[in-house]
Amino acid sequence: MILNEYGKIVEEEILNIPIFRKNVILDEYVIMPNHIHMNLFLNNCNTNNEMFLPNISTGVVIDKNYFSKISPKTKSL
Repeated sequence: MILNEYGKIVEEEILNIPIFRKNVILDEYVIMPNHIHMNLFLNNCNTNNEMFLPNISTGVVIDKNYFSKISPKTKSL
């Protein structure tokens, strides 16, 4: 896809994510005409510098208060 001026702005912002958010690793991304797809890894910045991948998926029934318990947190998106 050839990006227009708005697509180029989106790409620039995507590429800035790991620069301005040191706890985020940008893996892959695709810019579509009306949305984007990204794979991001979040470093929880614990004392062991271990990485984690949040287990968030559509179609999974979770506690209705789950997201309010985990968000907003510092160093999150």
